[in-house]
Amino acid sequence: MSVSFHKILLTLFFFGIFLFSVAQTAPSYQELIIKADAYLEKKDYYNAKTSYQLAVQRDPNAEYPKKKIAEIIQKLNEEMDVRILYEEKMQQAANAYTNNELVMAIGLYKEAATYVSSEGKPKQEILRIEKELAELKSKQDKFAALVLEGKTARQKQDFQTALLKYEEAKLIFPAKSEVLTEIAQLKLLLNQQSANETKFKQWIADGDKQMEQNRFQAALKSYQAALALQIDDPNAKNRMAVANQSIKKEELFNAAVEKGDAFYIALELESAQQFYESAKKIWPEKTYPSNMLTKIEEAKKRRAFDLTLLDEEYKKRIVAADNQFVNKKYELAYDLYIRALNLKPEEEYPQKQIQQIDKLLSTGSIQVNCEVNENGLALAEAFVEL
Repeated sequence: MSVSFHKILLTLFFFGIFLFSVAQTAPSYQELIIKADAYLEKKDYYNAKTSYQLAVQRDPNAEYPKKKIAEIIQKLNEEMDVRILYEEKMQQAANAYTNNELVMAIGLYKEAATYVSSEGKPKQEILRIEKELAELKSKQDKFAALVLEGKTARQKQDFQTALLKYEEAKLIFPAKSEVLTEIAQLKLLLNQQSANETKFKQWIADGDKQMEQNRFQAALKSYQAALALQIDDPNAKNRMAVANQSIKKEELFNAAVEKGDAFYIALELESAQQFYESAKKIWPEKTYPSNMLTKIEEAKKRRAFDLTLLDEEYKKRIVAADNQFVNKKYELAYDLYIRALNLKPEEEYPQKQIQQIDKLLSTGSIQVNCEVNENGLALAEAFVEL
């Protein structure tokens, strides 16, 4: 007997043993029914259907497994229809999410979950979208707050702060057109503000220089031009106030000096002195009133000195005239009284003496020679008929 024949015999032997063991270990009809019912109760339709089919193989005439198989097939067909609806809702939800219609997407996922409650994906998607909505709400709130701060800053003319707020808002939602528009406008405003700031500083500098030069009207115009660029600037307002005060001071000063000069020219030194002193109080830094007050004091001293000399000369002439009068040298006495009267025209004594001489010398004539004294009082020659 050949080796190959022995191999065939061994194979047949072991196959027979296998078939016998299978026949001995295969579940019975009843066991298959119990297992199938358990699968069906758990809604494990595929394993239930398989077990019922095996039971039919054990007992082809049994109606129960055949009936259950038919029910399972109906159930599976119904589940297939539900599955189709489920998939449609899931796709609709996915499309809504893609279109950023997040609330609608949540609603569609909830509908899908009603078709196949065992599926976990709708719930997972709903939780994910709700988290995104919460994050979106937080971003929207922050965005709205930044936009509000930007608007408030712009209303206050604080363009730099407004720009920073809108730039922060842009980082949250880069495509928001209203934010992009505001940013562009604010950059233009900042450029204009920068140019105005340069002009403003120049006007202020011009005004300060003009104030140092006592050009108050010009300074006022410079400050007004600066204030036109920055209406509420306190420095420009303060400088304008100072310029207006200086203008008023200058007007009062000039008026006092003008009156003082008029009285000085008219040799009314007391009145001139009062106005120069008033001008000095108005503007102490100005030297002109002080200089004029010094001149007035000097003039007063000269006048007092001249009056003393004049008084002395008057007395000398009166004494000399009286001596001549006592000695009955009336012509000489007459001449000396005339000279004394020229020094003090308001004095009555020389006038009375002259009249007395006129009475004494009732005939003839007296030749009176007049001269110019040291005080510049001119005496003309006169020929008096007696």
